Amino acid sequence: GKLIVNEDEADVVRLIFERYLDGMSTAKLADELARKEIPTKHGGKWSSRTVSGILRNPVHCGYLVWDGIVRKGKHEPIIDIGIFENVRERLNEKRKRNRHQEPPSLQGLDLNEERRVFTECEG
Repeated sequence: GKLIVNEDEADVVRLIFERYLDGMSTAKLADELARKEIPTKHGGKWSSRTVSGILRNPVHCGYLVWDGIVRKGKHEPIIDIGIFENVRERLNEKRKRNRHQEPPSLQGLDLNEERRVFTECEG
């Protein structure tokens, strides 16, 4: 079957992409959506992870993921592929920056050998 666009949900997705491109963080977006009482698709609470999942989901730009393979879908995209790629690049840049930071509880400690172990386990 073909996916059918739910316009109410599509409007929320478009808003999320627009605000993110305007520089709003996923956490602030989640707060804004919750404050405006905009429901999530499954009725849960908005979180940074929920917003990030929406921004990373290729279904919004006309693609599907099946068995780990991304394929062109038969459904109408609600986000332009160029916008999707721009957002994905920004998310990946942020992820790379954050990955190199130690968790707050470890900052300032001299871990020496332990730091090497944590670095080897990343990814």
